Amino acid sequence: MTFNINKFVREYKKVLVQLLVVELVRGLLIVWIAWLLQSGIRNGEFGIVLITAMIGRIALENIRIKRFNELSLDFQRKQRSKLHKTWFAGDERGQSGKLLTLMFDIVESFDDFIIKVLPNIFTVVVLMPTIILVVAMLDPLTTLIFLLTLPIAPFLLYLIGGAISKRNQQALAKMSKLNSNFKELIAAITTLKIFKQSNTALERLKVTSKQSAETTLDVLKLAFISAFALELITTLSIALIAVTVGLRLINDSIAFETALFLLILAPEFYLPIRQIGVAFHAVVRASDSINRLRCVLLSYNQDSSRELNSSLIYALRGTGLNITLNLDYLKTSGCVVVIGESGSGKSTLLRELVKEYKNETVAYLPQQSHLFKTSVRNNVTLFKEMDDSLISQALNEVGLNLNLNDKIVGLSRGELQRLGLARILVSGASILILDEPTAALDVNTKQLIINKIVGLKQRHTLIIATHDSELIGFANEIINLTGLSQT
Repeated sequence: MTFNINKFVREYKKVLVQLLVVELVRGLLIVWIAWLLQSGIRNGEFGIVLITAMIGRIALENIRIKRFNELSLDFQRKQRSKLHKTWFAGDERGQSGKLLTLMFDIVESFDDFIIKVLPNIFTVVVLMPTIILVVAMLDPLTTLIFLLTLPIAPFLLYLIGGAISKRNQQALAKMSKLNSNFKELIAAITTLKIFKQSNTALERLKVTSKQSAETTLDVLKLAFISAFALELITTLSIALIAVTVGLRLINDSIAFETALFLLILAPEFYLPIRQIGVAFHAVVRASDSINRLRCVLLSYNQDSSRELNSSLIYALRGTGLNITLNLDYLKTSGCVVVIGESGSGKSTLLRELVKEYKNETVAYLPQQSHLFKTSVRNNVTLFKEMDDSLISQALNEVGLNLNLNDKIVGLSRGELQRLGLARILVSGASILILDEPTAALDVNTKQLIINKIVGLKQRHTLIIATHDSELIGFANEIINLTGLSQT
């Protein structure tokens, strides 16, 4: 998703034209109020016309703010709808921490753009030229000061723009990491609880959260410094006008009413420059987010299919199927194999058994083990302190030749399955629940894993869901789920 300004203008043309008209009327009203105010100060009388004009300005300001808020709300609603339709229709790639961060950061930055940047653009385009034209007819010197001081603020923002962009990108990266860690924790919470490592994962999340907050604070510090600089520039510019007008007033080279009018109007002229700091940060943030999102999207295969994955919940029915009772004699060793057609509920049954034995030492191997973006050592031990020799032995026993210090970038499904089995070997659990442990393996590796599983049968309780005839042959008990009712 990228922001197309031309498309935005075409889509909201009517609203933008209305806002331009409101801005023009507002600009003329500001100039008129300044003239009425200097007249009132000079004469000591504030008439009903001045009061009415001020009330009118307040009303226009409220209308203006309300319309920009409505525009922002409508635009964000449409963008979020597009995101949900395009990226959240069951597609895992659209749910990565990095992509989620960028998508929602962009939507929020559009809110800043429409509410903070766009009104400022309108003011610069309409109000500032109006004031310059009026002042040019009254006092060329003040007009010259306006024109000379006007470029200073953009030049200052250009100088600090690189630093702002760099800090903003760092903040986005930290937030992406925080979102990724949080998503990873949610996805692997069952595994972490089984291996009693949920507290360790939470500590990692706290550290990442603290780093993200510190980086965001750095961005805010830079924003405050740039805002202070802009305030200083505009204050000095107004002071310069006040000094030149005052000196000329002493020399009788400018009329009092003109001088007072210019002094009242000068802060109105520089107000958009004071506000440009906030607008600039919003533009930088949106630009960085869009550029980062574009880079991420290019790395994905643009497959147009977005199929919704659905799952069925099965009710286990049938006489004689008392799993808890039948497993009682397997407390020390033995093997129960669960068989059945694909979709009969084998995986569902295993997950229920994990819950059933939650008070005992259980290790669970799902069909696809979760891979953490960290070292091989942490992936096997799930961040538990353990002797490296035991980890290396477990990896060798499942046929994996990996360096414990290397960060895992990607594994095949078979390698991932064997990594999950290594996890179970070092867990020390007495009950091992395995879901299709040989499904994604080649012939040689498959035989290695089968021999290892059969060896585990002598010291552990094994509960295995499988289609593999060799594993079925080693079972002490077989549970067949084929033919059970679906709900």
